[in-house]
Amino acid sequence: MWLVMNDIALGVLCCVLLLWNIQPVLDLIESFYWFLDTTLLRNMLLWLMGWPAGLKLNDNLDRFFGSLLLYYIDKWNLVAQACSVYGPVIMRVVALSGVCGVSMLLALLHDMFCLLTLHLTCFYIASARFYMLQLHLLSSMWSLFRGKKYNPLKKRIDSSTFDLDQLLLGAVVFTLAVFLFPTTMIYYYFFALVRAGTVSIGAVCELLLELLNHFPLYGLVIYLTRPDLLPGGVKFTVQRHHRVSRPPSL
Repeated sequence: MWLVMNDIALGVLCCVLLLWNIQPVLDLIESFYWFLDTTLLRNMLLWLMGWPAGLKLNDNLDRFFGSLLLYYIDKWNLVAQACSVYGPVIMRVVALSGVCGVSMLLALLHDMFCLLTLHLTCFYIASARFYMLQLHLLSSMWSLFRGKKYNPLKKRIDSSTFDLDQLLLGAVVFTLAVFLFPTTMIYYYFFALVRAGTVSIGAVCELLLELLNHFPLYGLVIYLTRPDLLPGGVKFTVQRHHRVSRPPSL
């Protein structure tokens, strides 16, 4: 009950502060979003479309990845600009949710952050799928050159025989996959780092929620004000036993 009352009190305080400062908070969110989406993400993609850190990537695949990602970033920015008109209304709803507690407010803020970075999550999933597909292709072609093949029924790699045409086709596919793999790997690692950053911010919000829901505030206040009310262990005191003389019985 003590935690609930403190949660509601902090939520009402945050509600009042947000209602008084809606426009500065919206400006802060907008500046952070444009920094993440334009200054950081777009500039990094343009850097990757060149020779990042002196690495010579496949030009055609590099331009295809970069142009496709920049196209979807522009489309996502159009959606974000269309939704920014309703920013004050959304912030008022989020601020009024503080009446239900600061934990409710933090949960809504975390959900809003996940929605703002939804396109980054989609980019990471797409790059991870393509990266794993190429790894599986390279593993299959390497098994082909060793005269082995994956058996899906027994779920193991067994020996097998291949024709000359199959070996030639495997050599061509393996060569293409090897030369295209560094480009895919660079884009996957980049979006993996971006995804790790967004997940870290979400983890901080979840940590604050757990701290608010399980912080022993009442016990800490009692410990600071009335420590004698808390059990402090068991103490044994040795006392001398005095023999009491009894009157003689009749």
